[in-house]
Amino acid sequence: MFFNNANPDLAKMQLKWADRHRHPDIDETYLVVGQKDSFTVEITLNEETFHLTPPSAAFIPSGITHSIKPVEFKDGATGGLIATVTSGEYICIPPKEFE
Repeated sequence: MFFNNANPDLAKMQLKWADRHRHPDIDETYLVVGQKDSFTVEITLNEETFHLTPPSAAFIPSGITHSIKPVEFKDGATGGLIATVTSGEYICIPPKEFE
């Protein structure tokens, strides 16, 4: 996902891929790129939530329940998320439930 000249309303957008899920056989890395501190993404790993701004990255090992979504944009923000995965089949399965 990339954006140019974003406005704060962009964070209200609902993204299906941001729902909690996991991948059984691949690791993921998200690169948060763009103007420094121009937007914020919320990443949930199992039950922990983190807020990242550019420049930053998040590593998600296989099997970890996760979600990622933009939650804040500064007016005029430029940047995006780059997802990389290890080799293997990209399969999404339901989140693991926690007690």
